[in-house]
Amino acid sequence: MPAFAAARPNPPDQLLTALVDPRPGDPDQRVRQETYLRALATIPNLSITLAVIVSNDSDLLLPIRFVAEELGKPVGLLNPQRKHPSVALSPHVTFIKQIRAGELAKSQFPATLTDRRGSFSKPPSW
Repeated sequence: MPAFAAARPNPPDQLLTALVDPRPGDPDQRVRQETYLRALATIPNLSITLAVIVSNDSDLLLPIRFVAEELGKPVGLLNPQRKHPSVALSPHVTFIKQIRAGELAKSQFPATLTDRRGSFSKPPSW
């Protein structure tokens, strides 16, 4: 499991993330993450006022606690699965919502985006 740590102090509205270490069975994991972060950078005037996690994976407990406790930001959990929210995560988030599959599909970035470096596309496996 990758460690989550802030290497330097960040302004309160700056995105904090840790780059993942690719798993042996998923060598493109880092590339997908970097593509997503690049896509976020195309959003003008992006301001981070809270964190919303679209997952039900208890492996995210450490970053959720960091955002809530160290940064003092509210954290919401959007559960894309058809099962109950994680009992490990629930006590550490401000709110929990079940996300419907159709809404999740409508919330995705387009297949191709353009930034100052040119056009780029999400991997076909997404």
